[in-house]
Amino acid sequence: MEASESHKEAVQGTNDHVTLCKAYLAERGFFKDEFVIKITGKQKLETQKNITEPSIALLRTTYFRVFIIDYIVGKFIEETDARGQIISLGAGYDTRFFRLKSANTFNGLYVEVDLPEVVMKKMDLIEGNGILKSVLKDSIITKDHQRPLLQSKNYILIGLNLENISQLTSLLVEFGLSLNKSTTILTEFVLPYLEEGSSTQIIQWAAKSFENAIFISHDPVYPTSSYMKINTKHFEQRGSPWKGCYYCPTPEAHIQRYINLGWTKATAGENLSIYYNTATKNEVMRMINLVFSDMYEAFYNHAS
Repeated sequence: MEASESHKEAVQGTNDHVTLCKAYLAERGFFKDEFVIKITGKQKLETQKNITEPSIALLRTTYFRVFIIDYIVGKFIEETDARGQIISLGAGYDTRFFRLKSANTFNGLYVEVDLPEVVMKKMDLIEGNGILKSVLKDSIITKDHQRPLLQSKNYILIGLNLENISQLTSLLVEFGLSLNKSTTILTEFVLPYLEEGSSTQIIQWAAKSFENAIFISHDPVYPTSSYMKINTKHFEQRGSPWKGCYYCPTPEAHIQRYINLGWTKATAGENLSIYYNTATKNEVMRMINLVFSDMYEAFYNHAS
C-alpha cells in the first residue's frame, strides 16, 4: 500500500473513532443526537471492532467541539432566518444536518463533502437506517465510485478529495448553491491532517469564492505543550499526524494566516474560554452533573 493511501485510511479511521465518541456522549445525555446513536448502533463502522471505549481526553474535546460549533451554527441560522447555506468540508459521518432538519430549525441548503469512499459508506448508512432516511425527502443517489452523490431538497452529499477543492465551485453552483448568499463553511478537525499547501488552497478558495461567508475551523494548537505532545505522538503512531500543529502552532498564527489568505477578519479562541462565554449556567451545571466526580478534573484539564 502506498504511503498516501495508508495515511488516507488512517485519517478515515479517526472519523470512525470520533463518530463512536459522539454516540458515547449522546447516549449519556451530553447532547441530543439520536442519529449518531443509530449509525453506530448498526455496527457498520469498519474499524469499530478495533476501537476501545473513548478516552477522557477525546470525550472532552468532542463535547466542547460539538457544543461550540452547534452554538456558532445556531447563531448563523438565527441571523439568516434559517435559510442560509452551510458547507461542511470533510464531514465524515457527522449528523448535524439531520439534527437541525428533524428539529425544523433549518430550511436552507446543507452540503457535505468528503472523500468518495467515505461518502459511499455514509450513503449506505443512510439507506440502511430508516430514521436517517426519513429526514431526506425525494433524495436521488448516484453511486459512482469516482464522484458519488446524494441530492435532496435541503441536503447534498458530494464525494470529492479536498485536495481538488478548485473543482468544488462548479459542482456547488450546479446543485443550486449561490456564491452570493450567506454561507457558513465548516472544517471540523480537517485541516490539521492536510499538508500546508492543501489547507492553504481550501482557505483561499473559500475566501475568494463566496461574497458573504464565515469559515469555522476547529484545530489543535500549542504542539510543544506536554498535553499536546502526548496527543500528537498518539496520532503519528496511528498514521494520521496532526501536520497543522506545526505550520500553524498558536491562535495568533491562525489569525494571521486567515488574514494573509484573503479573509477580512479573523478571531480565535480556546475551547474552554469559548464554552464559558457561550454556555448558560444551566448548561454548565447540567454537564457537570453528568460527569462522574472522579472524572471532573480530567474532563476540564487541558480543554483547549
